[in-house]
Amino acid sequence: MSYNKNILPIGVHDYLPEECYNKNILEIKISEVFLKSGFKKIEPPTFEYIDTYNFDNSSHMEKVFKLIDFDGKVLALRADPTLQISRIAATKLNDNVNRLFYVLNSYEFTNNQTQNSRTREFSQVGLELIGLKGSQSDAEVLVMAIQSLLECGLKDFKIDIGQVDYFLGIINSYGLDFKVIETIRERINNKDLEGIRYLLKKENLTAEVTEVLLSIPGLFGGKEVLEKAQKLAQNDQSKNAVKNIKEILDLLEQYGYSNYVSIDFGMLPHLSYYSGIIFRGMTNCVGAAILEGGRYDNLSTYFGANNPSVGFSIGIKRLMEAVKKTNGLMTLKASNYAYCVLDNAEKKAFEYINKLRNQGLYIERAYVNNEQDLIEYCRSKNIKKYLVISDQAIKEGSYE
Repeated sequence: MSYNKNILPIGVHDYLPEECYNKNILEIKISEVFLKSGFKKIEPPTFEYIDTYNFDNSSHMEKVFKLIDFDGKVLALRADPTLQISRIAATKLNDNVNRLFYVLNSYEFTNNQTQNSRTREFSQVGLELIGLKGSQSDAEVLVMAIQSLLECGLKDFKIDIGQVDYFLGIINSYGLDFKVIETIRERINNKDLEGIRYLLKKENLTAEVTEVLLSIPGLFGGKEVLEKAQKLAQNDQSKNAVKNIKEILDLLEQYGYSNYVSIDFGMLPHLSYYSGIIFRGMTNCVGAAILEGGRYDNLSTYFGANNPSVGFSIGIKRLMEAVKKTNGLMTLKASNYAYCVLDNAEKKAFEYINKLRNQGLYIERAYVNNEQDLIEYCRSKNIKKYLVISDQAIKEGSYE
């Protein structure tokens, strides 16, 4: 049976040279933003024991790629760098505050291949600020998110900011079980008002409770939303959540970044390990979030530590799509020269070309036997200059 060269498993992707070139540039630009603010790069293994990802014994484990080791133990491909970095900070880092970032591929076991779904292998650049609580550290991470997108050339984007504690403070006061809370959360997140109304009626909740919960999906927009949210909040947890958002917005306004953010108290994609702010970056170019993050103060207890943390990740493939539609991708850089070697002048050519490469020039060899073929080679590669190296001379030329 012949090998079908066009077949790859669903959800994986070959990055060809031009795409890979642009991917690397974006990753470098974002990394530079992080490095300038004191974040250090970290690289956990691609696979490790599956326990790292089983922090809440939840059904999300169905989406983890599993492997069996030679001793029968179950391993997992990286499903979430945040869990790995939380583990590392809890078990191997001694500093009170750790600023860490990563450029990694992660993996998801899913057959969901809709237009907006992630691929099963996806590249991410992200950061984690570990060991700090409070609105200032939340704002610092949001600044990193905004500066990263700006550095990549995006200007027309919004980062929606929500607060898990706002919803939890309200819903937990009604004595509902977890499954009902989770269903309400999902319907609020989907702005499904009829679904919320039906569920609350089924649970025999009062008209007053229904009115409060139906109001949450509408709590999105600018600073004016804070006043409405404050009026609905009748408990300290929700009031502190509003205060947290207000303090973050005040800081971002002082930094000149308030135009890039909006509030959405109804944004509740999943509760999992989030414990404070959650946020996502959206553009008109891509029909899904290009950036997601939030605070996860309680996650490290799973690894035996108490490290309040906040962070985010940027999906590189979606970011590339946004950059492509906004400014276009960059053309793959051609070599400065191509050269050929005549008369078996290998030693002379090797030394001369290395000297030029050490000066920062990009030079590639063409395996041709005459100048005309070398010119044709240069034309095919968009290389403007060439070198013909022989025992007698080194000839430099161009075809334009």
